[in-house]
Amino acid sequence: MKRLVNLAVVGFALYVVHLIMPPFAKVRVAAARMSSLNNLKQLAIGMHTYDEYNFHLPGANAPYLDPKDGSKKFPVSWRVLILPHIENHKLYDQYRFDEPWDGPNNIQLLQQMPKVFRHPHADSEKVPAGHTHYRVFVSRPDAKPSAIFTDGLPGPKLKDIPDGTSNTILIVEAAEAVPWTMPEVLLYDRNQPLPKLGGLFKDQFFQVAMADGSVRPFRSDMPDDKLRARITKDGGELFDYE
Repeated sequence: MKRLVNLAVVGFALYVVHLIMPPFAKVRVAAARMSSLNNLKQLAIGMHTYDEYNFHLPGANAPYLDPKDGSKKFPVSWRVLILPHIENHKLYDQYRFDEPWDGPNNIQLLQQMPKVFRHPHADSEKVPAGHTHYRVFVSRPDAKPSAIFTDGLPGPKLKDIPDGTSNTILIVEAAEAVPWTMPEVLLYDRNQPLPKLGGLFKDQFFQVAMADGSVRPFRSDMPDDKLRARITKDGGELFDYE
């Protein structure tokens, strides 16, 4: 009889856990989404501060220009360039611009990735340390309309975005994570399929930071033409805000 009672207690406990797990899971997802929103806001602020100091946004993957003589060094990621503007001056000082991102010194910095670059819902078993899902769209120099960043060139001035900063995507949650110091790109081409975005929360939304610094959720089933209109900075589209 005692054994049957114990089994009944265990069964009831498992039933209770089954009932309360979904709400807890939803709470964890909501907390992760809010944390990612805050990350995107901090990164957007870093971009804006860089623009204030340099009168243009950082390049996504442009060669570094030596301030001493103006000579071109290796391509560098926007994430490295904004480090001083997101309170990571010491890490910025450790980066060597006279070697590639995966050179003997710089490759060691992967393990020092600031927390703001780590997506809070990244699967630690699938996404290596030092990898980030926060990425930017880039277009080829001759593309029209084009993303906010141009392959191999410095970024534009925020005030010179034709479609307006509130209508143009600055940073996005991408489906694929990359090394945070790598000067990679999410290539945007009007004639090519869009890269995969979101998918981290297993629902129908992903988050983006717009060029005005706001953070918005976008539906993963958003019509292709509407998403493309927000990726490009000079498409001249008319926007609705439903």
